[in-house]
Amino acid sequence: MKCTTRFILRYTNHTLYLSTADLVIKAIFSVIYNALSIHFVPNFIALVAPPVLTILIFFYNVNELDYFFGWLNHHLEPVTSILLTIVCISIAIYSLIRKKQFLLAEGPREFKIDDISSSVKAKNSRLEKVDHVHASCEWPQGFTVSLKAYIKVEKTNKDWVAQAASDFYELKALLHHEIKAQGAKEVVVEPVFVDQTELTTDFMDPICISRSCHNEDVGCCTIPKSTGDV
Repeated sequence: MKCTTRFILRYTNHTLYLSTADLVIKAIFSVIYNALSIHFVPNFIALVAPPVLTILIFFYNVNELDYFFGWLNHHLEPVTSILLTIVCISIAIYSLIRKKQFLLAEGPREFKIDDISSSVKAKNSRLEKVDHVHASCEWPQGFTVSLKAYIKVEKTNKDWVAQAASDFYELKALLHHEIKAQGAKEVVVEPVFVDQTELTTDFMDPICISRSCHNEDVGCCTIPKSTGDV
């Protein structure tokens, strides 16, 4: 009997020591680093609640306290475990909802390319439009954008190449500024130089695989609209 009692005391003491060490480590870790990348409080609860409850139940049992009715006193540990599991699952679901856009490769919610395009056009009328825009969120925050900038040129002008390069340099800087102002970390702008005389109903976007792809007028293969139609 003495050996059994000694073993139980040693076991409970080890539980207390390990839970205390676990509490200290997780408390420090949750303060200096947000492991779940969500609000501090849910992150702190998910990490610190298990060792805290273990210590509280340990002292409750060791001191033979009787604050609850009979059934709960005898089932305090499993009931606490079930409640803690429900809380942690709720925090996990909350975290998944917050990070859904990264897990499902969604675009940034506040990114509005039409507003950016209009703003850049107002500053430089050589921009015909922006198209083939791909914006993807990056963990833990921010997003990257790649797009095609359709730049109007006049190929009948002998200096059109130099003018096109100058226009692209300016438009690229404007697009970078406008897009990064909305939170983008990286912006890739690919120029497409289009002569106004080429913008007919038979115009085929250079990126389209075939004319049938372009004629469907869906997805990336949309028929470019002139500035007057926007």
